[in-house]
Amino acid sequence: MPFNWDDTRVAAKVARELRKLADLIEKIPLDREAPSHPEMAVVLRAFERINAILAKATKPKTGIVTEAQKVRIGGHFETMSKALQKRSRAARRKR
Repeated sequence: MPFNWDDTRVAAKVARELRKLADLIEKIPLDREAPSHPEMAVVLRAFERINAILAKATKPKTGIVTEAQKVRIGGHFETMSKALQKRSRAARRKR
């Protein structure tokens, strides 16, 4: 399903927000004493899978994101959410 004009404007804003997110993540200071964050590996894999789906959808002659692909992308965001929430709950229990 291709974007219409309004979708394109919103998609451009989403892309800008994702670039801001990337910039902010890169600015998180390094702390060699901090505990590891295994949930970040889950987030990374989910983003890699989302990017792979979108790369297929944006190839010439394809140009669409199907409903099934949208569902898969949503599932990857859900995976990220669950990993981050699990980590957050575990951190609260340790306090």
